Amino acid sequence: MENKNNQVEEFITKLFSIDDIRKRVRTSEYVNARMTYAYIMRKLGLSLTQIGKSIGKDHSTIIHYIKSIESYIKTDDELLKKFNNAKKEFLNEKEDPVVVVDNSELLFEINSL
Repeated sequence: MENKNNQVEEFITKLFSIDDIRKRVRTSEYVNARMTYAYIMRKLGLSLTQIGKSIGKDHSTIIHYIKSIESYIKTDDELLKKFNNAKKEFLNEKEDPVVVVDNSELLFEINSL
């Protein structure tokens, strides 16, 4: 599984144009890369603790990443494209259809985060 971790990590760092997914930077590209990585690795069967250790984060942060990415892709077209690209590469999943959400639904999701 270590080899798969490295493949996913390498792919995502290139996809998001960052140098290291473990770097403690809070810019959107780094955070989006970490969220995408966490989602992919969870779908591949890794535990929250394993994912957290691989990128220097706590398991609770990984839970937050996995829950949050689904909301973020609804409002960020560029993230949606990269997210779908990673899912297609490692999970053999088709692209998510773009769903238009009204403002009240987005506000509810934001407040629930």
